Amino acid sequence: MANVVVVGSYGKMGSLMCNAIKESKNYNLLYGVDILADGEEKNIYNNLDIKYGLPDVIIDFSNADALVDIIDFAVFHNTKLIIATTGHSECGNKLVTQASEKIAIFKSENFSFGMNVLVEELKTFSKKLIGYDTEILECHKKYKKDYPSGTAIMLKNIIKQHSINSPAIIPIHSIRIGDVAGMHTIIFGGTGELIELKHTVLDRSVFVNGVIKALYFIQNKSKGLYNMNDLIKM
Repeated sequence: MANVVVVGSYGKMGSLMCNAIKESKNYNLLYGVDILADGEEKNIYNNLDIKYGLPDVIIDFSNADALVDIIDFAVFHNTKLIIATTGHSECGNKLVTQASEKIAIFKSENFSFGMNVLVEELKTFSKKLIGYDTEILECHKKYKKDYPSGTAIMLKNIIKQHSINSPAIIPIHSIRIGDVAGMHTIIFGGTGELIELKHTVLDRSVFVNGVIKALYFIQNKSKGLYNMNDLIKM
């Protein structure tokens, strides 16, 4: 049974992830980490520390600011890492790539299996809809700090990579409102028609399920950088 640490345990996704690990028969929640931990709640601490136990896998549901400390700990202790946060800088992404030469890292901008199937279809749309105007609309909860979302940026890059005549500009429109878990719409506009590809998260459990799949996928990997495309191809 693999020992797992969840960073960002008090967040919406982090708390859901902790509960899923506790209910799992294959994984053990070694402890949780959150900067808001005050020592009163059992097994939740405000930092990664070997004195609380050595995890086999760290799941990061915190924020981009915590990346350096998490990477340093994971590399030093040869711990596998699943990164489920977004908003990383170019420097942060380079750090992840460098670390993956030493440990196994699974990183995705979106852990929804359905979204990543949509991405595969988007590649085909981008190749065939030559000369169509393209824009992206994304909507998330009002407290989401980064915008545009990591998923929207990923979708934009997919279109640019696979379009024969890549649009010079692909605008991304960001909405932060209420408690929306995630909604992304790609709109292709041609003469006399509009085509939309849309994905809406109705329950945040889809992300948790995706991370569980990633956890299973990465457990036999020693090093390398993996994402949802690798999982879908299994």
